[in-house]
Amino acid sequence: METNNEKIKLREKLAYGLGDGANSVVWASVGAFMLFFFTDIAGLTAAVAGAILLWARVIDGFVDVLVGTLVDRTKTRFGKARPWILWMAVPFALFTIMLFSVPDFSMTGKIVYYSIAYFAVNIIYSCINIPYGTLNSLITQDQQERQVLNIFRMLTALLVSLVVMVGTTGFVKAFGNDGGAWQKTFIIYSVIAVVMYCITFFGTKERVKIVTKTEAGTQATTKMRIASMLKNKNMWIVFALSITMFLTQGMSGINIYYCKYIFGDETKMSLLTIASFAPMLLVLLVSAPFVKKLGKRNYALVGCIISIVGFVIMLMAPENFNIVLIGSLIKGLGMGTLTATAFPMVFDTIEYGEWKTGIRAEALTYSMSSVASKIGTAGGVAIVAALLSVGGYVAGADTQSDSAILAFKASFIYVQFALLILTTVLLLIYKLDKIYPTMMKELEERRNV
Repeated sequence: METNNEKIKLREKLAYGLGDGANSVVWASVGAFMLFFFTDIAGLTAAVAGAILLWARVIDGFVDVLVGTLVDRTKTRFGKARPWILWMAVPFALFTIMLFSVPDFSMTGKIVYYSIAYFAVNIIYSCINIPYGTLNSLITQDQQERQVLNIFRMLTALLVSLVVMVGTTGFVKAFGNDGGAWQKTFIIYSVIAVVMYCITFFGTKERVKIVTKTEAGTQATTKMRIASMLKNKNMWIVFALSITMFLTQGMSGINIYYCKYIFGDETKMSLLTIASFAPMLLVLLVSAPFVKKLGKRNYALVGCIISIVGFVIMLMAPENFNIVLIGSLIKGLGMGTLTATAFPMVFDTIEYGEWKTGIRAEALTYSMSSVASKIGTAGGVAIVAALLSVGGYVAGADTQSDSAILAFKASFIYVQFALLILTTVLLLIYKLDKIYPTMMKELEERRNV
């Protein structure tokens, strides 16, 4: 057994953060533009596009548990998490380029093509993101250092997401504003992502090496790890919390529709995105001391209250761009606290699982966070697609029906507001912060026996 609580150098924190930046090069694009690309560029109906986006991620959610198990069993000279990032970087880039291309196929051919490409992107993403997320718990066991690593991770992810979401429409227009332009844009994005993944691989180190054993002294089996995870009540609370957050993220695809048909100018999405992301970045920069003083749960609860105020402001005048912009700024401030604390909560549940059952399962436990992200983002996109379909949305039409307008508002404000309320309730149930110091002390005593 080898644990490590040493201070992590700045360059390693930056290298770790770039990994989620690479994820966001692709994943922010998928969340923000995939539905629009399918309906308005590739020519699929909203119902078909929603079905593709839903089934692939739900099925892939089960794959996440398998990937988590494989990562826990991986043994190489580079560790058990880092190698996966290197192995999967290029395949991830290639399938992303395929996903944002428009083949000269029949409608049936396109449906098959995009189903395969989207499913492949999701599978490979699991094979990168689960090891990447697990890497945090393998770099250090120090709770504060993990929090700082997560801040570097989320800062990089948000910065890259901001650039991608603001810049993509501009790049596409510069390259010709057609299917080929989307492909060229994502060739550039994919190359950048591969470089960032390589920096993460070469710039980080796995220091924490804990082999949990049974009372009889034998090494824990996969079956034991699964049983341990299933008994981890705090993991399930964080799992549900993650689903509500990723449902909201999955619904971000409505933004471009809302700007185009409610505000009459799709280019306003850039300003709306900045209004949402800039406050989150600001909050992340100052989060560490507040989290240390208040605890993760309480800090996140403060953010929920702030975000509720933002939604109330938007509800006052949902068709007024300036009012919605102000509401988005305030909502972004609140969401910054959730962004700062969500993943560290997952890592705390890893320690809780070992403390409660005596079995440690980093990657398997973290894989449930990935499952939540797949279910949440898939569900969010599916909700938007279903509302657009029921509302009678007509792709490319200059004027949309009243029912379609209602669908835009429901996706952009009403449903997301309800999810925020549910998130607040789940945080009130979460109690792990209170027992964490005592729990870690007991774990250290056990490991030193």
